[in-house]
Amino acid sequence: MIKKFFNILIILSILCTACLTFTSCGTAKTDAEYSPRLENINVDSYSEGTEESQYVTVDLIFDRQIAVTDDKCDSLRITIADRRIGDDEYTLEKGDENNTARFKISVRAITEGILRIQPVKEDKSVSEIRSDDKKYAVWNLSAEAMIPSGVTLSTAESGNGKVVKSVDSFWSIRSIAWIGLTENGELIPVSETRPLEMLDGYAAVHGHEFLVENEDDIAENITETLSNNYDSKYSFSCEKNRVTAEKKGSDAKLDIEIYTYKKINGELVH
Repeated sequence: MIKKFFNILIILSILCTACLTFTSCGTAKTDAEYSPRLENINVDSYSEGTEESQYVTVDLIFDRQIAVTDDKCDSLRITIADRRIGDDEYTLEKGDENNTARFKISVRAITEGILRIQPVKEDKSVSEIRSDDKKYAVWNLSAEAMIPSGVTLSTAESGNGKVVKSVDSFWSIRSIAWIGLTENGELIPVSETRPLEMLDGYAAVHGHEFLVENEDDIAENITETLSNNYDSKYSFSCEKNRVTAEKKGSDAKLDIEIYTYKKINGELVH
């Protein structure tokens, strides 16, 4: 009996030593000075040319080198349009840089397009992402961002009461580009009020046909959306991939913009 008892103690001792040797088995500490701190977030989207190969990538950029100890992250709640992403829908890995962790999320259609990442544990620790020596876990990570649709605009021409925008790229995934008109730097809220057609004063341009639409098609859809959402003192037209907005008899500075933003711990970042 005594010999059996000592054998059990030896086995337990070996197991404890193994867990201390391989840090990922143990519980990492959090520390205001030594825990990696989230500094920025980069969100992108792409497809490999099929419905089934649509992805959103999320790069979490920290203030120091980090280690990723698991390809899943139970310490964080990830949602898109308030729907939680399941374990079978994403992977977690080290990013291209030593201070970056990357989520790769499989998607089918993005509606509202707002991504949120919040801690799950009561102590807000994220044990799957740690300092490079694996001793200190990330702590109190919170992020929010608009998932990009792939559609981008640039200014081709501007003058008093007029702007011409060029559609420079098309849909990367099935999603929504949120479009709005600004006057002298201030957004003019759209008239649309339906939840899936309006967000924070911007109107939805839908990318249902993301696999076939080109820049000219998107320019036409943007023009139609703007025309349906602003009164007659503004006029909109398109030619090929260019969209023109005008306010007759005005010297106001106009612009057409796509809604985008990102936040770290509730604060806007660029």
